[in-house]
Amino acid sequence: GLSLSKDGATLLSGDDGGDVIVWDRAAAKELRRWKVKGWVFGMALSPDASLALVAERFPLVFTPTDHHSGVKIWDATTGQVKHDLTAQYKMYIGGAAFSPDGTQLALAQGNEGGGKLFLLESDTGKKIREFAGHNPGGAHDVRFSADGKFLLSCGRDTLVRVWNVADGKQVAEVGKQRGGQFKDIWHALTLSEDQAWLATADMAGQVNVFKA
Repeated sequence: GLSLSKDGATLLSGDDGGDVIVWDRAAAKELRRWKVKGWVFGMALSPDASLALVAERFPLVFTPTDHHSGVKIWDATTGQVKHDLTAQYKMYIGGAAFSPDGTQLALAQGNEGGGKLFLLESDTGKKIREFAGHNPGGAHDVRFSADGKFLLSCGRDTLVRVWNVADGKQVAEVGKQRGGQFKDIWHALTLSEDQAWLATADMAGQVNVFKA
């Protein structure tokens, strides 16, 4: 996983060895690192680079329950756990994102079960609301719009769903369901800086670009 701060100065990375590293992006210099038990999967850095969400999964497992290892909010400036959310989210978290102002955090429930989205308070880890998400099939990535009013998610159903953050209701969807084959899972999404373009990528290597 990779995540940038709002100003692009700080980069957060995580790998299958469980290493989480905070970088000075311009200098390509490591600022700090810490280790988690599982693979780093869902990951997000807050806009001001003060917080990091790291969701882990155990390697080489085959059931949705086994995918779960840990979901924690870290102080990215010290490498210390600020909130351990593992007990509340005993599930595979496939994606995460902070809101543009850093006050909210979205989690996406991946794999084949549930597919819900969860909106939390970044500072406390307290749940604000749930979104219906991508059910069945799971959600694999999530992003906020630039104004923080909408949440976009993608998943196994090969759709991008757009949600109103204020009430949790779906307001639009992009794409077309392709039958749910494993290779068709939409695994990542992003918006251009001017919010004019939306791109998704599937697990077979296909990239789809949409006019937002």
